[in-house]
Amino acid sequence: MNAQSLYLLVREESGELDANRKAFSTFIVSFTDPVKLLLNTFVPGIPLGQIISKMGGYPFYDLGPRCAGAVWTIFFQVLYMLAIIFTLVGIVLYHWVIVGLSLYLGFGFFVGFLRNWVRTKCKILHGDLITDCLVTVFLPMFAITQMQIHVEDMS
Repeated sequence: MNAQSLYLLVREESGELDANRKAFSTFIVSFTDPVKLLLNTFVPGIPLGQIISKMGGYPFYDLGPRCAGAVWTIFFQVLYMLAIIFTLVGIVLYHWVIVGLSLYLGFGFFVGFLRNWVRTKCKILHGDLITDCLVTVFLPMFAITQMQIHVEDMS
């Protein structure tokens, strides 16, 4: 992540990127709402489904915002839980750790794509897809909380 930060800093210093471009309404590592942070650590599917139902444009949205939110809530939560379960099963048979970590990376990248979608729809120019995926793989609960607060502030 340091290399990505350095890359963006160099682009800002060279004038290629505006240093005052729009950003999320909160900093990524923020403890302003510890309850949301704790919930997003254990049940990330719920806020992710809510974000999709509010932002629109994702698959299944044609069925209605509530239906799309429900489908994506289930998808994200099941993927997250399977990643944890398979990683824990790896205690008995270590090969399953690879499956668990692969599922977790899939979860992180899906959340990264959603974060990128939120940034695009909200015209947030601070960051890019690589940054979004890195943040959601390594700090998913913070990234989800940041998106959740930003989308709620829009309402």
